Formats: sequence, C-alpha cells, structure tokens
Amino acid sequence: MDIVRDTEANVESLRDVTKYGMIIFATHGHNGQWLVTGEKLGENIKYKIEQQKDEVGIFTIADIDNKNSETYYAVSNKWFENNLSDRFAKSIIVNNSCYSTATDLLWNAFAQRGACAYFGYSDKVTNECIVINSVHLLTEIILNGRCTVEAYVPTLDTYYNDNGMFQIKGQTNLKMPYGLINGSFENDLIGWQTDGDGRATTGLGFVKPTDGSKMGIISTGLGYTLEHGELKQRIFIPEYANKLIFDWNVLSEEFLEWIGSRYDDPFVVTITLEGENGQEVKILDLDINKIASMFNATETNGGNLIKVSPEIVFDKGDVWMTDWQTTEFDVTPFRGQNAVLKFSVKDAVDTIYTTAVLIDNIRFDVNYGYSGRPVEVDPLMFSKDFSRGIFNNTKGISYIFYDPKNFKSQAEFARKWVRFKNGYKSIEQVKSIQVETEEVFVREWNNMRDEGIDNVILFFHSKYYAIMINNDRDVDRDNKTDKENLTVNPDGKTLHDDLATEIRKLKEKKIKELVLLSCNNGLLDAIDTKATISEKDKKLVTLGNVAQAFLETQNVEKVEGFDGSLSFFGGTCFPRIALDQSSFHEQLEQLENYKRHKNFPRPVGLSYNPFGIKVLPVGKVIYFKDRNGKTKCSYKCDKFLVEIEVIGNYEGKE
Repeated sequence: MDIVRDTEANVESLRDVTKYGMIIFATHGHNGQWLVTGEKLGENIKYKIEQQKDEVGIFTIADIDNKNSETYYAVSNKWFENNLSDRFAKSIIVNNSCYSTATDLLWNAFAQRGACAYFGYSDKVTNECIVINSVHLLTEIILNGRCTVEAYVPTLDTYYNDNGMFQIKGQTNLKMPYGLINGSFENDLIGWQTDGDGRATTGLGFVKPTDGSKMGIISTGLGYTLEHGELKQRIFIPEYANKLIFDWNVLSEEFLEWIGSRYDDPFVVTITLEGENGQEVKILDLDINKIASMFNATETNGGNLIKVSPEIVFDKGDVWMTDWQTTEFDVTPFRGQNAVLKFSVKDAVDTIYTTAVLIDNIRFDVNYGYSGRPVEVDPLMFSKDFSRGIFNNTKGISYIFYDPKNFKSQAEFARKWVRFKNGYKSIEQVKSIQVETEEVFVREWNNMRDEGIDNVILFFHSKYYAIMINNDRDVDRDNKTDKENLTVNPDGKTLHDDLATEIRKLKEKKIKELVLLSCNNGLLDAIDTKATISEKDKKLVTLGNVAQAFLETQNVEKVEGFDGSLSFFGGTCFPRIALDQSSFHEQLEQLENYKRHKNFPRPVGLSYNPFGIKVLPVGKVIYFKDRNGKTKCSYKCDKFLVEIEVIGNYEGKE
C-alpha cells in the first residue's frame, strides 16, 4: 500500500495510479470533473499547455476559520484521458471529494482507461460522512472479501442541506483479487518474483494475451538467461475458492526435431503450502515429450501443434506452439492456507534450443453467488426523486448505551453510522446514552420505546456472564461503591458478591437488532450451560451467556454477540478479534467441566497471549430465532458457516 499526501500528491504523481487495484482520493473536487492535487501554485506558473487544453486548472481553497487561503493545481477528466501511463487493471476507485458523481465526466474517463467500479458523492460532503463510508466500504471489500454492491451502503450526508449522496457506478459484482494479485500482469510484475527470464510483455510476435493487454513469459533463453525462467507469488487460497485457473501456451524450438529425445525441457506449475510440512503440490508437470503426446505430434508430424515460424523466431530452429490452453486445478483441499504459486521452465540438457511459456489470466474460481459476468449499476438507481425519498426516514429510532470513560469515540462513530445505515433524517433519532451506574442503565433501558426499535448497541467491558457497567471504579465495601453489573446469575450477583441486575429481568422490548460490542458476551462454550465458577473463596452460578440471556427475554430478531476478546478498527465502531486473548482462555478453563455442548468447531492457531498453539475465538456470533421459533446461533469458522440449536434448558451438571 502506498500513501501519497500533501505536496507529494502533485500532478505528476497521478500518472501512475493505474498500477493500483484500489485507488482512494481524499481531496477537494468540483462538478464530477475536477480533482484538486496537493501541488501549490508557485511563482512560476506550470502546465501552461495543459491549462490551454482544459486539462489542468487552478483552484483556491479558503480556510474561513483562519481567514486565509491556498491555491492548488487541479486536474480534469481530460487530463486523465490523455496523461495516464497505462490502463487500469479492473481497478476500484473511491473519490472522496465533493461533487465527484455530480456528472459522469471523471467516471467515464476512468472507465475508458480500464477502471471497473467508482464510488463518489453527488454533492457537498463532510469529513465525518466520508470516514464512516470509507471505513465500512474498505473493511467489507478488503477484509471481508465482499463485492462492490455488497460492500456499498447508499447514504446521505445531511450535515449539508444539499444532502450529498454516496453513489456507486460501474460493475456491482466486482471483487478485489482475493489472495492473488496481478494475475493478468496488467501491472507488469507487481506481486511477482522472478528468477532467470521472467517478465511481462504485451505480446510475442502475433500471439496476444488472453486477458487484458499484457501477459507473463518465462523462457530458457530469450536474452535474459541461458537456461531457465521462473515466476512465483506468495498467495492466500480463499476460503470459498473452488479452482485455480490459468491460461498457458508453450512455444519451443525442441518441437519437432527433438521429440522423443533427452532434450526434453520441463514446464512445471506448483503450489507449495506454508507450514511445518511445506507440502509441494504439482498442478502441471509437463515436458516436450508429454506435450507432443498430448497434441499427437512426432518428429515428422506436428499433429495439433501450430508452426509459428518464420513469424516467430527464437535462435536455432523452427518454433511450434500449443496455442493457448486453460488449466483448472481443484483447490478445495487447501482452502484458507498460504502458499507459493510457481511457474517454471528450464533446459533439460543443453542451452541451444529455447523453450518459452506464456502465462495469463491467473485467477481463483470463488463461489461468490454470481454468474461471473459483470453486472452494471442501473443509472436510474440514483435519480434525484429516488434519493430524496428513500433516505427520509423520520419514524425510526435506535439507542446506544456506552461507558463514557472507555468507549466514547466508538459510541460517537456508531451514532453517525446507525443514522446513515437506517436513513434517518435526524441524528436525534439515534439516542446516545452515557451509562456510569447500573441504575442508569436499567432506568434508560426500561424507558426505551416498547416496540419499533431498529438497533440497540451496547459498548462496555464484559465477561461471558456479566456486563460491567463501571469496571474501572475502585471497590470500597464500607462506602458501598461496589462494581455494578448486569449478570446472568439468577440471584442477581457477580463473582465478588456485588449486587447486580439479572439481564433476564430487564423490561421486554421489541428490537430488530441488538449488538453487544463487548468481550466474550457470546462465548460459545457457555451456551445452554449451568456452571459454578469460583475465584479464591467466592463462587457464582451462571446460566448461559450474556447474548443468550438477551435473546431469551427480549422480543429481538437477532442478537450479535462476540466470542473472544474484541478490539476496534482505529476510531470506528467496527470490531475485530483482539491480539490478547488471555481472558478468553481463562473463561474457557472455567467452563471446561460444565459446558453442555462439546467440541464446538473452532480455529486452532498461534495465540499471542497466552503464547502458543491454542484454540482461537471465532469473533462475531449471531443468536436468532428461525421460522419455526427455534433458538439458534451461527458463526463462521474457517471456511464453514456453523449453525447450532440453542436449547435454553440449563438443568444439568453443575
């Protein structure tokens, strides 16, 4: 990832943006036509010819608060049409500038040069809106592997009366190359390592790429080496990948004269799995003789091989080729693993006669649920009337409860995100409630609207059996400053005999989605489990976990809990699995002799703290009721979606 900012983000720096798969512009803009650079206007005016062509302009940015201004160069759609160094490799462009989709001028310029998807704003937009939308979009596309339309959430920035709308243009089912980059060599050798003769080219004689304008080539002696060529890349095999697919074309002077001899140059494609065993799996294991047999060729008859000389000549003899072939290799046994993909060719005996292999369109066949054909955005999706109406929700309401000492920034971010997500007309429709005592939580929960609630989000510290309202308060028994909690203990207590409110006794509310953003509240091992846990001389009976308790007693469509300790992507409300899982493993040990459900599918891997190979948390767990009223939970483990029935009967072994 490269970041170019301020004065380095000058006009010249934009020439090479085509080498990236995703480009994010964070700057000013105008009319869907102009993009302001970080290059300030100096004493000597530059780009005079470009200004005459309407490719470069001069824009003044005023800082009203500090009562000053700066003047910068800006580039137009015409500049991008005429000055980019290459074509985009099916890139995704996010233009976080005002008016970036007010017209299609910039989008059309990018699309003509190979970009496939474009995000921008129809009017003026605030930084708050940009950050919320960008973090979500990039998280979904890059980290979660979503396609463009799955990651996209249409929102309005109502901080301005103009209601700038976040929009998508281009291909809706486009995904980032998950686990493999630059598989068609459109960005030359970015992502690839070479040994001997390995490079990217636009063609070999009249032979052209199968995808895009470039292809890879390895050879045993086309000027870069005398004996071998290799291209390799460290890849990740996606969790839903079915096949690794690539195109290849072998051209050699060994055909036809040396068929059946020891001059038998091998062409091999392998994946080597990372790990202790380092297993090498051969995808293709060919040589001149094997290829001749495949194509019914002999020393005197080319069979189905194609003679390409004199149009294509290497060095010593006539050149024959296989023409483009496609190989499909089943990778389902290797899903979710890191590996090294390698293409290699080498001389078997001598270095006199040359063999070259063309390679292109390397990709994974991933089960995305689409036909594979590009699906374009319907332009009518963003008519003015449509956008003004669909995001004018005045009736919905949501609530955020949070610990102000530890989760203030996350709660502020979540408030804006929930507002945009639900299309609320006013931020006041998301009620933000600071909670410093158990009494405040219970009162505010009971005062919520009884039904018609869209979202409720809780930001607190927790364990599987309790939400800690004021976790940082010093305990003073004499002055009754016990820590305050919500608990799954039926007697309303915690492990230290602190009085607490049992979650199952909160007033019932009708909620679409309850999101618990705290550690271990959805711990899988606690499901349906009646346990007696202890610490020193204290004991506590627990029933299930926090997420299950809410699902059992609230009229809620789904509860989003968390298995393991969580953290947040910087400055947002989007959770991730934390590095330190010591608390998670401690709670697993507490439940080991009690848990009702045995052997939950879990990933196993290297734990940072405590260090070692251990079972790992799964992160987000969804608790819900199916159409038949059965309570269930589901979560993702490695490449599988696991679904478990939640019984809710705690009468069992203590």
